[in-house]
Amino acid sequence: MTWPDPPSLPTNPIETDDAEKYKPSDWEWISARNALEDDIKSYQRLKQMMETLKKHEDELEFFAREMACKQVLHRGNGETGKAWLLEMYGALSDYGRSVARPTIWMVVVLSYSAVMIAAILRWTPEPPQPLLPALGEAFNLTYANLLSPLNIRKDFFDPEVLKKLPIWVQLISGFQTLAGVFFTFLIGLALRNRFRMK
Repeated sequence: MTWPDPPSLPTNPIETDDAEKYKPSDWEWISARNALEDDIKSYQRLKQMMETLKKHEDELEFFAREMACKQVLHRGNGETGKAWLLEMYGALSDYGRSVARPTIWMVVVLSYSAVMIAAILRWTPEPPQPLLPALGEAFNLTYANLLSPLNIRKDFFDPEVLKKLPIWVQLISGFQTLAGVFFTFLIGLALRNRFRMK
């Protein structure tokens, strides 16, 4: 669903006495905002109906449309943070419907950060490593970081070795662990929704 960007306007309802202060475009957005709010309520009711009828694919479709409307509504009301979160949710997982999107994003993010780790290991003064061994160690560390929530990273690397890594490598490793948990959650959510549809 595509909506034009709304003009800036106050979030509170406009009183009749102050009507002359606002441009026609403002009134147009107020009308559009009311329509958005009505659409959101309609999609919520349709989503509940589809849930009752066990039509999970249609339920997810109406949920996605509800989120798209809320994204536009939040942006128009100046709630940029909420709009951004919903936009990211849609882009990264198609609102919980896609397994491929979070999987691809996880591979891209972890691979890129692994290359960053390899670069740091290659040019760190103590001890410098050839590029290919550094890249191999970086991907091994990335794999270990991905499994870190299972508390088995120590099975891949000596804890003392991990403590001696450069600070930037440790920070990127922490980011990889968080990113892995985040994308794994999105993948699991999409798989759950897919199994519900069958």
